[in-house]
Amino acid sequence: NPYKETYFSDGQITKIVTTFIGDAKTSRGFAWSAGTEYKDMVVEYAPTDADWNTARKQADGYYEEYNGILYYKADVTGLTPGTEYTYRIGDASYNKWDTDRYTFTTEAENVTSFSFVGFTDSQSTTGEDGFALYRQAIDASFEDAPDAKFMVMMGDLVNTGTNAGQWTN
Repeated sequence: NPYKETYFSDGQITKIVTTFIGDAKTSRGFAWSAGTEYKDMVVEYAPTDADWNTARKQADGYYEEYNGILYYKADVTGLTPGTEYTYRIGDASYNKWDTDRYTFTTEAENVTSFSFVGFTDSQSTTGEDGFALYRQAIDASFEDAPDAKFMVMMGDLVNTGTNAGQWTN
């Protein structure tokens, strides 16, 4: 699941998303949101089978502020093809990190085929249950295609782009 929701002990980081940038063998993009108290955020990452304390690197996040929320992006490049990486996101200056670590795997060399899951416009509504049916469809699709390498959204994520509640849901 490329969408994560996690919290700092005294603040929050939300809507963590990973995506492809450039070559899927050697790079990965990240996006997330956080409160305005966090302005030195980074993605910290290392190969999963390496010693975290000695192998980890950081990619600086850059942000735009909108309505009191910081919307971050970071690009991680120079990765090794066919390697699983562990990552976390946090504020390096405060030494505050999200509560979980996550993984992604770069594309291997010489891939000739793969499967993915495609979704169309969710047509979801505002409210806590507005996206429940859509989430059920996503979960079911990955049960039907457990080897899918990624998902592509080919429609609107929300009905009203300026409605923060729809993005949160």
